[in-house]
Amino acid sequence: MYFFILIHIFNLFQYPDFYLVSFSLYPSQTGHIIFLFSFILFVLIIMNL
Repeated sequence: MYFFILIHIFNLFQYPDFYLVSFSLYPSQTGHIIFLFSFILFVLIIMNL
């Protein structure tokens, strides 16, 4: 749950337009793919720190 909050905050500050698109498409399959892709990217960035 904490990671989901982090990814939302990360998207809002780093990619607001990307976040809005993924949020508006979230009920569809494309929205889930975009959200998962951004979540995986966020995890990779944390692992590299």
